[in-house]
Amino acid sequence: MKKIPVRTYARHHKLSLFQVIKKINTGELRGEVTEENGRKVQYVLVEEELPPRSEEKPREETPAPRPAEAGEEALLLELKQLRIEVARLRQLVEKCCGKS
Repeated sequence: MKKIPVRTYARHHKLSLFQVIKKINTGELRGEVTEENGRKVQYVLVEEELPPRSEEKPREETPAPRPAEAGEEALLLELKQLRIEVARLRQLVEKCCGKS
C-alpha cells in the first residue's frame, strides 16, 4: 500500500481537493492523517501506483469559446456601467480632495 498526499492524488485524477477529502470521509477511498513538522498532512492509501505524467494521454483540443448567454450579457453590461461610475466617482474625489 502506498501513501500519496491528497493534493497529488487529486491532481493525477483530475479531482478537486474537496472531492478527494469527501471520498475519504465517506469511505470510498482509504486515507490517513499524520503529523509532520507540527502540521497535519492527509494521505490517500492506494494499492496501485500512479502513472508518470509523461504517460498520460495528451489533452484534447480546448473547445471553442461559446457565445455569451443572455445572463452573461447582462452581467457584462452591468460591469461596464459600474466601471464608468467608478471612474466618475474617482474624478469627483480627485476634484474635491486632490490626488492622494
